[in-house]
Amino acid sequence: MATKVYTFHITYEGLENHIWRKIAVSSNCRLDQLGYAVLAAFDTMAYHLFEFCYKDERFEIPNEDALDEQIDMAAFKLHQLELKIGSRIRMDYDFGTTQTFWIELIDIKDMQRGQGRKYPYIIDGAGCG
Repeated sequence: MATKVYTFHITYEGLENHIWRKIAVSSNCRLDQLGYAVLAAFDTMAYHLFEFCYKDERFEIPNEDALDEQIDMAAFKLHQLELKIGSRIRMDYDFGTTQTFWIELIDIKDMQRGQGRKYPYIIDGAGCG
């Protein structure tokens, strides 16, 4: 499978019209890498845990004390989600005072040869993170 470039529109829940980013990432990006890219795009220092929810599945950093089934986000690449345009992923950050980001896939393109190190990168945005 050829590597793709996914373009996501990411919003901060409750402030969707004021705080948002558009980023491009490789389809080979792991979910943990996507999480750190989202946090960096919003100028967040990643001091706290985060998780993803997509199609009733939770992806998180494994925790041996957890009682529920976990999917290790560091072992899961974006292309494995089989995303389509319009697919939405929820990202919850800092479980004490949870901040929610909505990550919507808005474009898929073939990655140009030799461009793999270019990603992730921020394309556009508004508002302070």
